[in-house]
Amino acid sequence: MQDHKPLVKQTEAVGHAVRAGYIYSAMADIARFSDADDYERALDRIWHDVVDRKMYITGGIGTAQYGDEGFGDPYLLPNRTYCESCSSIAHVLWQHRMNLLKAQAKYADVMELTLYNGVLSGIALSGDGFFYQNPLESKGSNRSSWIGLACCPTNLTRIIPQVGGLVYARGKNRLYVNLFASGDVSVKMDDGVKVKLAQKTNYPWDGHVKLIVTPEQVSDFELYLRIPGWALGRPVPGDLYRFANSKVAAVGLKVNGQTIKAAPQEDGYVHLKRTGKATDVVELDMPMPVRRLYAHEKVLADRGKVTLMRGPIIYCFEAVDNPNVDVLSIALPREAELSAEPRPELLGGVTILQGKGLDDRQRPVTLTAVPYYSWANRDKGAMTVWINEVPIASAALPATSSPIPVQRADQSTSLKQAGKSPIKVFILAGQSNMEGQGVVSMDHRRYYDSGKGNLGSLFYRN
Repeated sequence: MQDHKPLVKQTEAVGHAVRAGYIYSAMADIARFSDADDYERALDRIWHDVVDRKMYITGGIGTAQYGDEGFGDPYLLPNRTYCESCSSIAHVLWQHRMNLLKAQAKYADVMELTLYNGVLSGIALSGDGFFYQNPLESKGSNRSSWIGLACCPTNLTRIIPQVGGLVYARGKNRLYVNLFASGDVSVKMDDGVKVKLAQKTNYPWDGHVKLIVTPEQVSDFELYLRIPGWALGRPVPGDLYRFANSKVAAVGLKVNGQTIKAAPQEDGYVHLKRTGKATDVVELDMPMPVRRLYAHEKVLADRGKVTLMRGPIIYCFEAVDNPNVDVLSIALPREAELSAEPRPELLGGVTILQGKGLDDRQRPVTLTAVPYYSWANRDKGAMTVWINEVPIASAALPATSSPIPVQRADQSTSLKQAGKSPIKVFILAGQSNMEGQGVVSMDHRRYYDSGKGNLGSLFYRN
């Protein structure tokens, strides 16, 4: 767990990922309500360790490298394990509390990324199927109607109704907009005046957001509008993941029809000061091109690979959309053009991505990608988030002469070498989402062999 040393002395995330998210949430609350600076400093160190070195592109956390459903070593992020649904939920709750503590948009960026991808993938579109783990690569899985270890189904059905409480935040004479979702809210400001805010948008498929701000009586306050990192050329805070091209189209912003510069301050928000009683109409336009995305070179599992992102949504390639090819062996050349197409009849209404790719024999094929959260809702088949940029038969694997020494932070009792001893992950009978098989235990050793890395808010409507 996280009891190996006093919390205020911890420097990095270790132990069970779900419990970590919960205890970090508690630390953030203590820091916020008790001015516990030592907790806040510890949280800063841990947060950077997670976001800069130990987070999947879906916002998922935990690799089970040490058989504890917990964090592994920095940059060791194999794609066939583990990302427990509960750990993504705990991650959202922690990022939300960090945002409340620090009033910085980067925490809402990670919260949004995890909500749309790492959390929503855990529950079927029908609401009656659940994943315990959420791998980024699979040979084929089905969600279970129930899981013997009942934390994930109940936790997933608990987090969905909570999302409405994550959209906005209130500070001293400030109203923060952290997530974009159609709906209405009424907020009592510090001067006692109630402010009604209506939001109209088709986010995350469309980057246009319209906010109508109406105070019941004269009130002076500031509206803090988050400009997502993805709209500014940053898929995540830090350099764990990056876009192929950092150039971005300008974000558009209008207040009462007047164009103003959408330049966020250091905290990541555009500060809009308003006065009087009149209604203000704020319109935000965030271009949503299809973006190629790469992992840090130290993430061996993703070296030579690319994934796709549009807005806050991470995409994957499923066998059902790409028949007659092995989706685990396809390639998307760097020069391939990509297009986005709305498909309101598919998977509850999504935008798909398409581009010209190659199969493992270097034959041209049209590749189709769907949102990662929507996978495994149709026919069972293989799925992958990361694909090669050249066919796997000719792709140069990273050269390594010996296993990477795996050093467990803050535990000096022993050193282990990845791949030298089996890593056992125990799963209760009835849990069937790992490769679609009900198992008692699974040996994850092969996913940690160095040199083999390539093996392996909710949007609601009225």
